[in-house]
Amino acid sequence: MHRNTTRVVLVLLLILLAVFAPVIISGYSELAKARTASSYTEAAGHYQLAVRRIPWRADLHELAGHAYYYAKEYTKADAAYQKALQRNALSAEGWVAWGDVNYLNNDPQRAADIWEQALEQKSPSEDLYSRLAQTYQENGDYSKAVDSLQRYVLIHSEDASASYRLGLLLTLSDLNTASSELLTASQLDPQFDSAVQTLRTALNLASLNDAPSERLVIIGRGLGLVQEWELARAAFEEAASVVAD
Repeated sequence: MHRNTTRVVLVLLLILLAVFAPVIISGYSELAKARTASSYTEAAGHYQLAVRRIPWRADLHELAGHAYYYAKEYTKADAAYQKALQRNALSAEGWVAWGDVNYLNNDPQRAADIWEQALEQKSPSEDLYSRLAQTYQENGDYSKAVDSLQRYVLIHSEDASASYRLGLLLTLSDLNTASSELLTASQLDPQFDSAVQTLRTALNLASLNDAPSERLVIIGRGLGLVQEWELARAAFEEAASVVAD
């Protein structure tokens, strides 16, 4: 009886192997094709076929998302990253890219929501802070933008562009720290020298003025001189608000 049972089990295993082995082999064949595909769209298609046949490779959903991202097929990339999340296979870089494709697909609010959710994950990417700073600034939430960019600069102290952006934002709230960050940016990259000199001159003049509204006007003019129109407008609006109060 025991021998018969063993024989039946072996036969069933052979049948299962005969059925599934070709599927699995085909899955890995699709994976190989993805790596040598002539276009990102083609590669994404191969990744998606592969993950259907070797479903334990849930990471292939993210790879499909990356391929669609590079192909600028952002809606398809978004769907692929969503599947990766559902399978608990979205990496720290995947979270960043998922927000990117929504931002590039003209949905900055969803992008920000994704990046904020990503910060709650284990070992999130520090690149999230730079991206969130950008979306917060675009929404006029300068305090949040400053907070995010400070976190980013703390990790990427060699990033001149980030220090410059932080300095610009701080001109609206903290003159001394703004001047320091701008100086750091010019020391890291001489391309910022001219703009930094203009801004630091404006900040020095503003610091000599006791009237908050006039300080903001001076800062606004300085920001305008370096063509930072959005922040210049914010400074002028704040100046008008102070006068009204």
